[in-house]
Formats: sequence, structure tokens, C-alpha cells
Amino acid sequence: MNIVEQLYIDGRTIKTKSGNEIILRGVSIADPEALNSYVRGRFLNLIQIMDIAIKDWNVNVLRIPIHPYGIDDQPGWLTDPNGYLKKHIDLAVKKSIESGIYLIIDLHLIENYDSEEVDKLVISFWKQIAPIYKDI
Repeated sequence: MNIVEQLYIDGRTIKTKSGNEIILRGVSIADPEALNSYVRGRFLNLIQIMDIAIKDWNVNVLRIPIHPYGIDDQPGWLTDPNGYLKKHIDLAVKKSIESGIYLIIDLHLIENYDSEEVDKLVISFWKQIAPIYKDI
């Protein structure tokens, strides 16, 4: 297991907590639930896709978009927040920790952000997710 250090900005550079400059190289993958459900003809699951990105593409950061309303006929985070967390987000976080890479969890809303409904959704998502992963 490779431990990744907390990052901070120093002028125009990104540095690790110990002061080493780091260049982030990464990709965005599909929604974890869509990957794990093998929809749209996908034949690789979340962990397999992460392995390819880490081992073959040499990334040190991955972005996982979480579609709260679902995508590809999958129910999404809102249908079962705790189940989605355990089945999909936890897997990605554990894999990123084992692999020594950074992970960006993206609440991926494709709509206007100017409604009370969206505000409630965003707050609800981050109130669940942030406390769990804040110290990782």
C-alpha cells in the first residue's frame, strides 16, 4: 500500500504535505454503478477499469462521477444512498488507497444549480460522504 499525502497549493504548484512538488495525471471514468452493472456493453467493472488506469496509463488521480439520479437505466445514488456508498464508492476509495492514488468523488449533476431541490441534494450528498472520507 502506497500512502498518498495531503496536497496543498504553493503559488503555481501542487505540493504534498512534506513539500514535494507533484504533477497530477489522471482520467475520469464512468459512474461506478454503471460500470459495476455492465451496462452499455461495458465488459469491465469499476475495479478492472481502475486497474487499467493505474497500471497501464500510470495515473495518480482518478475522478469518479456519481450520478445521483442514475444513468444508463441504473437507479443512482438517490435511490439507495447507503447501498450505493457501500457497493460502489467504498470500493473505489479502497482501491485508490491500496494503489496509492488520489480519488476525486464528483457529485455529477447535469442541470441548473439554481433550485432549492438541487441545494438539498448537494447538501445531503456531501453530509453523507464528507464525514466518512474526510481524514483519508
